[in-house]
Amino acid sequence: MFAPKVVAIGILSALALPLAAQVIPDGTTNTIVQQNKVSGGTVSGSNLFHSFTTFNVGAEGVEFVPNGIPGVRINNIFIRVTGQAPSYVQNVLNTKKGFPNANLYLVNAQGLVFQEDAKLEVGGSVLGTTATGIGFADRQVVTPKTTVFPSTEVSNLEFAYDRAAPILNQGELGVAPGRNLALVGGAVFSDGNLMAPNGNVAVMATTGGSRVEVRATETNFGLTVIKDVIEPVKEGVPEAIDVLRPAFPELPPEAKTIVVRPDGKVTLLVENQGLVDKVLADGRVDTTGAFTLLNGDVALKGVTAANIQVDAPSDIVLLVPQISAGNNVVFNAGSTITFRDSLAFASNLATNGNLVLRGDGRIDFLAVNHPQSVIKVGGNLLFLSRRDIWADSVFAVGGRVLVEASPSETIDIFAPAPPLPRLLQPSPRLSQ
Repeated sequence: MFAPKVVAIGILSALALPLAAQVIPDGTTNTIVQQNKVSGGTVSGSNLFHSFTTFNVGAEGVEFVPNGIPGVRINNIFIRVTGQAPSYVQNVLNTKKGFPNANLYLVNAQGLVFQEDAKLEVGGSVLGTTATGIGFADRQVVTPKTTVFPSTEVSNLEFAYDRAAPILNQGELGVAPGRNLALVGGAVFSDGNLMAPNGNVAVMATTGGSRVEVRATETNFGLTVIKDVIEPVKEGVPEAIDVLRPAFPELPPEAKTIVVRPDGKVTLLVENQGLVDKVLADGRVDTTGAFTLLNGDVALKGVTAANIQVDAPSDIVLLVPQISAGNNVVFNAGSTITFRDSLAFASNLATNGNLVLRGDGRIDFLAVNHPQSVIKVGGNLLFLSRRDIWADSVFAVGGRVLVEASPSETIDIFAPAPPLPRLLQPSPRLSQ
């Protein structure tokens, strides 16, 4: 393994991303690459495994095609990357044409970056992760060194390194209606769109030494993190800045602070003074500066799904978000939830079911600056925090508004619904 400094130097020396696909098999599967088409692979039951030292999708896209394998008999396609560099997706990653029903698992422990023109053409559900191992129902774990591949379904993700690499999405990542989309890494930053119409979107940041339990069916996709169950090892995993840096070749090399701006755009700055709220003479608030993003954070802008599940051990940052759910939305942050609109951009969050906001550090919810900002909740609106709850917005709530100290158990919208906490008298701000 390379030492972390060597990995960083290697990435920073090639800031411009490749225009052509760089798809290089590692020889552990029967994978065949011809230009931008991938075929072959190793079949185990209804699982198809491909393994690469390098996997980058260039401007012409990459298509996975059958080669002596009936595409309809494949339920799951696994793209495993075993090399020492992140994967960059610049255009269309297509498995749907050859494998119309297959789910896709894209696994690179060094990091994943989906750029502005990135798209997914997948018949089934999609899980992108920077996990070091994929656990299966037969208790086998596929790691970067595994050469025997299981035939059962995925049961968990393992993060065996002391630091988990991040995921950045700048594109339009969507799945077919009724399918699910999940991103799981050391941090997840998305200023593009995540779309699963009539399906579920799950976004999770996690720490090294964790295991993420996956409960996946045709209609549900639930993720539950179990911390400190794996003894983490120190590996050459690049820092988050080194994973994201090639996506911003136009910025000066000294820009090394990852931030999300008040317009919701993720970028890099030389230095950052933080997010600043200035009260204007007319009572509106002008938000300037930027929010610094670190490992353990999730930043989102556009999400559309039936159910939305977002978990972060640190902060969840929602600056001018556009979020729509047919059923329930849960934000579960170990630290703060920060929600903002701006003078120029509205923030919209609409759900026909319940909206759960859990920020154990603080809930900081401000969306009264743009006339079209509104939060619509068909069910109950639940605020949970061990510390402060600051909320100033236009809430249209069909059920109850509940404010309560955060319970010890994790909120899970996919589990049978427990009784709602007792109704407390909302503050004047919450009832406006």
